[in-house]
Amino acid sequence: MINIGIVIPASDLDEIKSALAAQAIEAKALDSAGFDGTAAVSLIVTLTPMICTFLAKLYHDRMAAQKAMKFKYKGIELTGVSEATLRRLAERAMVQVEKP
Repeated sequence: MINIGIVIPASDLDEIKSALAAQAIEAKALDSAGFDGTAAVSLIVTLTPMICTFLAKLYHDRMAAQKAMKFKYKGIELTGVSEATLRRLAERAMVQVEKP
């Protein structure tokens, strides 16, 4: 079997380990340091087609979450928020407008 190492920020370890566990994927975590000295963790997993699919989905979800949007309406400008955050803010604003 071929193993691969995936380096992630230490702050993301719990989230990624729980996502791997939900897919019944075993991973071993090794503490390491990133190039800039930040805390990082190397996850060692066995390379399988399921891992490749999982990693592609995880990467896609991460990139979508980090995609920044710009919104401008009636002089109010929001920048650097994700689509999900912008949607949540808009829903809260609508609730405030509808209240008597």
